[in-house]
Amino acid sequence: MALPSNDRIFFLRSIAGLVSVVLTTVIRCAAGAILHLLMVWMLLPEEFGVYVFALLCAHAFIALSHLGVKKFVVQTESEHAIADAFKVQCTLSWIVWVVAMLSANSVGAFIGSQQGTLLFRIFATQLIFLPITFGYQGIAERDARHDLSQRANRLGIYAELSIGVIALRLGYGALGVAFAITCRSLIEAATLVITLGPRHLRLRHSRLDMEHAKTFLKFGLPMLASGFLVFGYWNVDDIFVGRILGEEQLGLYAFAFRFPHYLTLLSAALVTVSLPVLARLRNDDTQTERVFAVLTRVTAYGMGLCVILCLLYGEQLIQLIFGDAWLPALVPFQIFVVVVSCRNIAIYWSTLHESRGITRYQMVATPFNLVSIIVLSLFLIHSMGITGVAIAVAVTMLVSLVFFVPWFVRKVLPNFSYIRVLTLPLVLCGFWFLCGGVMHRYLPASFWPLGLFLLTLGFCMSVAALDRKLMGDLHAVWSMRKAD
Repeated sequence: MALPSNDRIFFLRSIAGLVSVVLTTVIRCAAGAILHLLMVWMLLPEEFGVYVFALLCAHAFIALSHLGVKKFVVQTESEHAIADAFKVQCTLSWIVWVVAMLSANSVGAFIGSQQGTLLFRIFATQLIFLPITFGYQGIAERDARHDLSQRANRLGIYAELSIGVIALRLGYGALGVAFAITCRSLIEAATLVITLGPRHLRLRHSRLDMEHAKTFLKFGLPMLASGFLVFGYWNVDDIFVGRILGEEQLGLYAFAFRFPHYLTLLSAALVTVSLPVLARLRNDDTQTERVFAVLTRVTAYGMGLCVILCLLYGEQLIQLIFGDAWLPALVPFQIFVVVVSCRNIAIYWSTLHESRGITRYQMVATPFNLVSIIVLSLFLIHSMGITGVAIAVAVTMLVSLVFFVPWFVRKVLPNFSYIRVLTLPLVLCGFWFLCGGVMHRYLPASFWPLGLFLLTLGFCMSVAALDRKLMGDLHAVWSMRKAD
């Protein structure tokens, strides 16, 4: 893949940084899975329900403060503009934190638990540290220094896992896990400030330039509004399940929803690396389209394999990893694997827009998604339970991806076609799903790990053999790295 010679070091750093990002993602997935498993095993359904509600309420306040400072910094070259964006983001986050503390008793009354009040206060304390973390991550990733940001991320994850496990073992329950999550935010922010130096904040040493502030708000306010609406449609289903079906069903639904979303962390690794790359290529549509196609196709193969394995062996995997108690959540679990996989494949449209400083389109589909989930959930929840709510989310998301995302991409890349890019991945996924179905039917039940292994091996070999264009692009990138 031909790249501008003056950007060679930057792209080589990005390639090397991908290893660090993927490593951090794997560690994050493992740590999150361990904590969630321990909570499922050690907490009562009522305790887990209170934990989920308190976390949702805290995330609502966090969403109200998030102006996307990290993404603004990545695509901004002016140091003064970055410093002013820091000031605006920190000021808003800290004001929202004060409001959250003052509102804690009301939030606790909404949750219906005194412990919920304390949990909410602990979770909301992250508002102090998150703007610093996001800003410094942007500074590191703007120059493709992903190892610095990922090192801080890993330290935070280690701290969260260690504190959370110890707290659960000592009997502190959900409060201990909430404290561990907040400690992670503190440690990550402190590590980044120590590593990169506090001079980047410039909170006291320069006056706020109103033009810089307006530029940042023009970039960030659409992201804030969209993010809050996205928070609404991603969490309103939890509220419906908890209020209508009860805490036990909420626990099953939360399990079915949360564990498939660990797949999102895998695509997030590519997003982290691709944003500064696409920002550097903003004046070259040909190379941008090529990188965008590679990202989309690689993700399609990975997510397609996950969907096949989950649909064919979901029951065995749940029994093996989580136990029979969670089998009632099998169908919603499989639905959410499909939803998350499709979303991961299409997620790069927002990265593409952000690399050009465009954020206004992020609000277009969000109101439709929110209204659709509310209406469909209320219609299906009484007759189909948590499966009906999962179907409501799936229908909403798939309609949004099919009708909105191609239009968004063509706003930047008029010649890009998802049909052209995804035809081969869809054909291969369909073929191996049929082959896997035959193996699943005729192999003895106890031989399912062998069927899973053979299916995975055959799928990967067929991709390597048939998608020569993708293999050529990946080989060119790898050769460039080796030649450095």
